Amino acid sequence: MIISIIIIFSIASVGIIKYLNNPLNQFINNIRNDNITKLGDNYNSITKYNDRKKANKYFQKYISDIIYLYIDNINNYEETKEIINRFEKINGLSTFIKDASKNLEDVKLSKEAFDTATKFELENNVLDAMIEYKKVTTIDSKNYEYAQKFISTNMNSLKEKTLNDIDSLVLSNDYISAKELITKLIEIFSNDQNIMKKSEEILNKAKEQEIKKYKNEQEIEVVSASIAIQSDKYKSLYPDMMVAIIKNNSNKTIKNYTVSILAYDINNYPLKIKESFSFSDAKYEFIGIGENENILPGATSKDNKGWKLDENHNISKIVAIVKSADYYDGTSWENPYYQYWIEMYKEKQLQ
Repeated sequence: MIISIIIIFSIASVGIIKYLNNPLNQFINNIRNDNITKLGDNYNSITKYNDRKKANKYFQKYISDIIYLYIDNINNYEETKEIINRFEKINGLSTFIKDASKNLEDVKLSKEAFDTATKFELENNVLDAMIEYKKVTTIDSKNYEYAQKFISTNMNSLKEKTLNDIDSLVLSNDYISAKELITKLIEIFSNDQNIMKKSEEILNKAKEQEIKKYKNEQEIEVVSASIAIQSDKYKSLYPDMMVAIIKNNSNKTIKNYTVSILAYDINNYPLKIKESFSFSDAKYEFIGIGENENILPGATSKDNKGWKLDENHNISKIVAIVKSADYYDGTSWENPYYQYWIEMYKEKQLQ
């Protein structure tokens, strides 16, 4: 009897030891016990094909469950990211971690879109709510069903209402506002050929209005641009300069600004610009920087400051535009007219 018990105990002990020493079981137990340091060795010691498949499946399920805790609002984004990042340096698991990190970011963006959409919905802004709800993805299962229900309920009525609003704006010759609406509508109905066709005329008309509007409403404008000759004989010592005089049309004091300059030869064809003593390649567009300029509201910049040119520049004339500026109150300005201006003038003959 005693011998039988001893034999049974010995067999059981061997089985337990064999189970504990199994690389797959060690891998799973270390994940369960949050023993990250040994996982790499555990995983790489799993040599049997079926065991490696089981390890991969278990780890993928484990990581997936971690993400679902975030989806269900049990853990927050930072906690979830921290847990996933614990495994990023473990050999053999990098592909799974990369996929999990992408899924986590997708869920984060989806959740943010859902939160933004609900705010728009509460404000009865169906158009912007629809755009955000369409960003909610299937992996974000907690929010996806609601988002899809909102989309299906409001899709047709939203399309009809927005098209009517666009027609009203067109009739009032407000193509800029019509462009804003139809651009949003395209985000929702990207495959609707009628909307795409309608947008072509609106976008072209809006561009014409924007060019005129943004040109006339520049907070800071270039009032003159010219080549200043410092010396006829000693160009290497006193290089010619590009001078752009700007005027501050805002009610703020300019601290810094950037200006875009294009150059032309005597026949009004574009030239590349190269600064004096510069080792950089010449470019068709030169960006000049003015720092600590202290230009008061209504005032203009000094006419004795500019950007020095290479001795053999051959430039006859320049045109310029203020691209951006920083004010002393901490705000900044980006010139909306710049994108149209550069499109009209860069690398083209000056008319």
